[in-house]
Amino acid sequence: MRELGRYPDFLKLLVGQGVSEIGSVATRTALPIAAVVALGAGPLEMGILVGSSSVALIGVGLAAGAWVDRLPRRPVMIAADLGRALVIATIPATAVAGVLTIELLYVVAFAAAALGAFFDAAYRAYPPVVVPRERLVEANSALSGASNVAELTGPSLAGALVQLLSAPFALLIDAISFVVSAISLGLIRTSEPPTRPVADREPLVREIAAGLGYLARERSLRVIALSAFVGSFFGTFFASLYTLYAIAELGISPLVLGAIISAGGASDRPSSWPRSQRLSSICSYRSPTVPLRRCSSSCRSSLATVSRRSRSSTPSRSGRPWPRRGCWDA
Repeated sequence: MRELGRYPDFLKLLVGQGVSEIGSVATRTALPIAAVVALGAGPLEMGILVGSSSVALIGVGLAAGAWVDRLPRRPVMIAADLGRALVIATIPATAVAGVLTIELLYVVAFAAAALGAFFDAAYRAYPPVVVPRERLVEANSALSGASNVAELTGPSLAGALVQLLSAPFALLIDAISFVVSAISLGLIRTSEPPTRPVADREPLVREIAAGLGYLARERSLRVIALSAFVGSFFGTFFASLYTLYAIAELGISPLVLGAIISAGGASDRPSSWPRSQRLSSICSYRSPTVPLRRCSSSCRSSLATVSRRSRSSTPSRSGRPWPRRGCWDA
């Protein structure tokens, strides 16, 4: 980590990604609390609210990786941050005007998750722009560590803000965090390599289909994808009722609920830094597809980086050549 201090643009990326992650986690925690506390949402409304985010991740996530592969990454990240700040800021604004509705929360949940998918797809492929190749494992480990810190601190921060400011106005702080992230990313001065010429690109739908086809053919990726799908599917059942049960049935305060969620994150996310050497071998696996959100975020980033460069005819471990283009992020 000390060596990474020699690359100021990477530190700006680390700050921007870290603040954005904290904002994402805080929003994910505060939005259901706002629905229960401010609007009296029931089980059906909570299910739709959580489902809105899931639908956005599935629908937009399929296209985000292939789409971002055609664009400069940094402007995508900045636009995603500013877009999330804008949509989340509508919640306190409508609360002040007295017109906040559960339908607006559905729209905000969908839009924030969709923009988050674009941000994630862009930042995972961005480290090679700001650090040399030999420092990529350390850089990806540091970014993974920032995500871990966000998972640990974000829920507690959201719970404390809801307790102090009320749920709608706590989300205003979340919106500000995305603006801070956008400013940090905007200060990066390293130029990105040019994107592929338009003439060399295949249609977006064909690229997505090629990525899904490769995922279906590769047994190891197919098993991981199925595992992630099952976990996410049933996790949605839990997430849709967890906040409602804790606040409405058990009478737990938002502050305590945020601390409980953070405690769960602490047991699920050990620090990433001690795993740097292990990840260096794991991430040497060269896949043109980045299909899962539940893989190690460090490894996802490295795989995304390699996949952008895997357009040669270098054979895979199975002896078959890699697909010629891009990477996809589900």
